[in-house]
Amino acid sequence: LGLLGLDLSELEIVKGGGSATERRRAAKVMGIRKDGNRLLCTLLLGNVAVNALLSIFLSGVTSGLIGFCVSTALIVVFGEILPQAICSRHALKIGELALPIVNVIMVVLAPVSVPLKTVLDKLLGDSVGTIHTKTEMIQYVKLQHERGDLNEDERTIMQGAMDMKVKTAREVMTCVELKILRRVRAESSRRPQRLRR
Repeated sequence: LGLLGLDLSELEIVKGGGSATERRRAAKVMGIRKDGNRLLCTLLLGNVAVNALLSIFLSGVTSGLIGFCVSTALIVVFGEILPQAICSRHALKIGELALPIVNVIMVVLAPVSVPLKTVLDKLLGDSVGTIHTKTEMIQYVKLQHERGDLNEDERTIMQGAMDMKVKTAREVMTCVELKILRRVRAESSRRPQRLRR
């Protein structure tokens, strides 16, 4: 989950703009994440195998119904809920820590995962990561501003740069007469007022 939850575009962003630790982790994870279909096949095959083995083991140790209930509870809690909760918050760190184990599993399951990956590559193509539209990027900038990661000037500049292609000169320019009027008013407000008698 930690590895599959990391989008290639997100990894590129972190690799180029994260902290030194995040950049190092992103570079490591990117190598294995680029072959996304093989990683997906490997992790799913491993997950199904572990779940099946747990069910078989518990059904042999306990009665069928108890084994079913215990294996289901263990799989849901320790195989689904906890990993997803942890990986959603620390995906990059966990992805880096899991790399040695995942590399071994990829070698072991290669006879099955590589043919599956080849079929997926032919049917779906390579994973390109998330591509955002300009409207989505503008919304992302607004969200970062609302969260306090961007100040008002930064938000205005970024949004203005993205809006520039659709704006006309009339919408962003101030007419000369209005500028002169504003300057005259500003200067007159700075001059001391004469008292009228």
